Amino acid sequence: MFRYSAITKTIDESDTSILSNITKVKMYKNITPTLNSGLKYTLSFNNAFYNPHSGHNATLGGITSSTGFTIAGNTNTLYIDDDGNGIIRTYYLVGGQTRTYVDASAGTINYASGKIVLTDLNITSASNTDGTISVDILPASNEPGLQVKAQDGSWLDVPCDFGSLIVNIGDMLQEASGHYFPSTTHRVVNPDGADMTKSRISLPLFLHPRPDVKLSERHTAGTYLQERLKELGVI
Repeated sequence: MFRYSAITKTIDESDTSILSNITKVKMYKNITPTLNSGLKYTLSFNNAFYNPHSGHNATLGGITSSTGFTIAGNTNTLYIDDDGNGIIRTYYLVGGQTRTYVDASAGTINYASGKIVLTDLNITSASNTDGTISVDILPASNEPGLQVKAQDGSWLDVPCDFGSLIVNIGDMLQEASGHYFPSTTHRVVNPDGADMTKSRISLPLFLHPRPDVKLSERHTAGTYLQERLKELGVI
């Protein structure tokens, strides 16, 4: 199990000069090419890809990247990206930055199913020392499963649309707001039907004030935390 909040915490605490960090989660698969043969390569990630709108990030390569390789008839080191519209492209870099496209239709990418198909690619070498080509993508995470508990005790499904940001109020913010913002009880359940078989990636970020921050007339963040830990039987 990958715990996003744990790894970002580890990064933040690795050095006192680091105040915060932004971490992106990527998925990758390796291609072991058959050299000097024009072949079709299919990569199934079994997870939807991030593509919030048609043409997303097209000028900067979409959400697909790769390690280098060469093909028959071209001595440049090539890479792959996508155009945000379902097309895989191959290119090489001029001056280390400018992309020059060799094939603007080298394959297809299905953002919904999470599948990349490279059509008739005659690979002659790969930059990776083990002879493979690594293909990285940015996964989507809009699968259902998160629920919040209503005041009547029922559970409500939380919308999971692209581009949305879900904020769960914790006990400290409830205390700091004089209970204006209620602390939400929430859970993650396995959805029914076809959604049951889909992967779900959750990226939580927990914010906690310094112990000396005054939450209310009764508590600082430090005293409130101690009280809650005692109530929970942790200390």
